[in-house]
Amino acid sequence: MKIAISYPPIINQDGQKAMVSQNRNVQFFKKPTYLLPVIHGQAATWLRDLGYDIYWDDGNSQLKSLEKWYQDLLKERPDIVVFESTTPVMKFYWNMIDKLKSDLPLCIVIMTGYHSMRKPEETLSNSQTVVVLRSNHIDFALQKLIPYIDVHSDWRNSCTIEGLMIRRDDNDFPDTGNFKQIEPLDLSPDIDRDLVQWNNYAYENGNFMQTPGTYATSVIRDCMFGKCTFCRYNGPDLTFSMRSVQKSLDEYQRLIEDYRAKEIFD
Repeated sequence: MKIAISYPPIINQDGQKAMVSQNRNVQFFKKPTYLLPVIHGQAATWLRDLGYDIYWDDGNSQLKSLEKWYQDLLKERPDIVVFESTTPVMKFYWNMIDKLKSDLPLCIVIMTGYHSMRKPEETLSNSQTVVVLRSNHIDFALQKLIPYIDVHSDWRNSCTIEGLMIRRDDNDFPDTGNFKQIEPLDLSPDIDRDLVQWNNYAYENGNFMQTPGTYATSVIRDCMFGKCTFCRYNGPDLTFSMRSVQKSLDEYQRLIEDYRAKEIFD
């Protein structure tokens, strides 16, 4: 089974590229800026470790036009495509998904991101998306969902994995309930830097004062603070998950020794 983790290049009328890979918001950049999608990188690594064929498909960092990105995706013919989106570009994604499903009708499209997890039925009603993850723990959700799909031909009817909304038909979107808000992050693997083509993200990034720089595998997921009004991480459901200090330090050492990283953003 081939799984694409895909980020189409989205460019507005001012020539600015949308970056949805920060997980909590979307920003449009005129100056080249490429942000590593950390949780999706962990998900890709975990699924690869489970034996799946991963197509890392970030059209932004790979400097592709939208048409080039799309034609390359069609050539790969993935069984599953995982997208991430946020509020300002949802309509773009709905249209793109319908086009993709027209060209690859057997492809299973999974939508992730904070907008769709809050309003999953909206994305299922406005596009041919098959599954919306209601979880922010994309890695934990996909490492359960993908193997289930792989071995259950009736998965749309039988899957009870928590934190999903699944399309059965155009008007039937069963909800499998709330996702687990806190996960043991030590169980999720370190990002395979070669798999995610880390070098594409190591230089064009305003967060780095020295390059090459990189983002650490999730140290704290969600937020302990929760006061920034511009950010998704606030409100009554605020929680956070933590990784052990030792596991983070071990990764930092590998990044410095194996990849010569000069700055690590965590």
